[in-house]
Amino acid sequence: MTKETTDPKEAADMMEKTARGPFAPVYPFLAERFYQESDFKKGLCLDIGSGGAQLGLAIGEISDFEVIALDINKYALEYAHENAMALGLSDKFSVLCGDVSELPLASDSVDLCVSRGSFWFWEDGAKAFAEIYRVLKPNAKAFIGCGFGTKELLDQAVEKMKSVNPEWNAKRQKMFQDNPVEKYESHLRAANIENFTIEDTETGRYILFSKPIQ
Repeated sequence: MTKETTDPKEAADMMEKTARGPFAPVYPFLAERFYQESDFKKGLCLDIGSGGAQLGLAIGEISDFEVIALDINKYALEYAHENAMALGLSDKFSVLCGDVSELPLASDSVDLCVSRGSFWFWEDGAKAFAEIYRVLKPNAKAFIGCGFGTKELLDQAVEKMKSVNPEWNAKRQKMFQDNPVEKYESHLRAANIENFTIEDTETGRYILFSKPIQ
């Protein structure tokens, strides 16, 4: 939700600048929440559409999870490598360049799945959710969406983004309007996911689901 660009290197640069700047306080807050609500406290955490992997690495910092950052943009994953090294987390961090609709992971292999900001851009939402569900272990949880955690963090980001991209907040609001909750409910049902909750608040939207134990 920054200024649009079709150049992958420019897009990665722009998103990394935003993630390290106006959005930086958001990732630790979300990481703490997702970690606390996860039934698993170690294993494999998959960060989808990771960009520089700020969210996944924030989880790695507070837990025993090994983290995989998946992004379709190879330049974003270069930033993810840099960030992991800077945090001293290289030994439990890896990257995958790929598409959420064809996850290069085994079924029932992921203990926690997170994604912030990528679901707007998935070409086939139903297939993407089905793939996430496939790779989740029984009882593992997924937290998929876009948000800032609290009104205070959102307000801070809006204020800081004014100097970066004055149109950002209007575009952010339009993104929610153009992608209603019903759209994602349809994708989830098409993926045969029944046990889901959609949190839609002024601070963002998150889709929560898990794979039941058979």
